[in-house]
Amino acid sequence: MRAALILAGGKSLRCRKEQKALLPLNGKSLLEWVLESIRPCVDEIVISGGCNLQSFGYRVVEDMTPGIGPLAGFQAGFSMVKSEYTFVTGCDMPFLNPKVITFLFENAIGYSCCLPREGEFIEPLCCVYRTYDVREACTAIIGQRENRLFDLVRHLPLPRFVPFEKLRDFDPDLLSFRNINMLSDLQAAELMVEELL
Repeated sequence: MRAALILAGGKSLRCRKEQKALLPLNGKSLLEWVLESIRPCVDEIVISGGCNLQSFGYRVVEDMTPGIGPLAGFQAGFSMVKSEYTFVTGCDMPFLNPKVITFLFENAIGYSCCLPREGEFIEPLCCVYRTYDVREACTAIIGQRENRLFDLVRHLPLPRFVPFEKLRDFDPDLLSFRNINMLSDLQAAELMVEELL
């Protein structure tokens, strides 16, 4: 079985005042865009965020250790996941490509993760992780007050890195990595949607 964990706990401080997951993009919330992309690829979906997201019809879990950023979502979400491998993404990545997700799952087998990397830059929120390894790593690093996703990856016993170029076979412009942080990002995404439709 394959799972997906969507990190949706962030406030949209740089865009507007509302919750980022609920920001509208071409008539659908950002979270709906993400769900539509990952549904065909997984058997199980968990959302890490507020209880107001239960209306989307999936299990929602709130942070167990608030104040440590995305790692809190990893800790809470991976405590609920039943599948051996889990794709993790943010709720603000509306252009995820299902072929990229499938490729990452296929190439994660036997590893702690299959993580896109370009030089020193990694994309931990478009990555497939072995569930058990992340649970163990979260326990270790939260206890040591290491709260960055880079710290999590560093503690995984057997990571596998794939170059961005390999993913261009499925996603030539790497739109899967595009996220919405600022109002200008949302406006650019609106224009992209118009071009894609």
